[in-house]
Amino acid sequence: NSDVSLPQWISITDKCIEQGLIRKSPIIVTYYAQPLEQFIMKDTDVEFGILVDYDGEMGKDFRKFGGFEAVTKIHVGKYSDAVKSHISMLQWINQNGYQLAGPISEEFIVSPVDIDNENEHITKIIMPVKKA
Repeated sequence: NSDVSLPQWISITDKCIEQGLIRKSPIIVTYYAQPLEQFIMKDTDVEFGILVDYDGEMGKDFRKFGGFEAVTKIHVGKYSDAVKSHISMLQWINQNGYQLAGPISEEFIVSPVDIDNENEHITKIIMPVKKA
């Protein structure tokens, strides 16, 4: 995906530093697209975020994240192989009486910012669900 890039990650981290916010997570990318679309389309609607301590008003730069039931999976290795994890999760959801209940997010626990060796990258895939 053309929007998921290192400069975007650095920009959101810099914004947290500028605003004096305490980070509580690595970068989280949320895809506002159909499942698997980020792997097959050049452009999709994405949102970059970081969990922070914040007690102010929600708005343009702040919104709540979490508090929902989800199927999660830890993917270790190349991001290009994460599509296999996405597919297996979607199969599990369909086979166990659930359906997607929101956009899919990925938390980049160990990312290209942390380690160059892509075989050591760790991505947590988060799929919000509800009973079908």
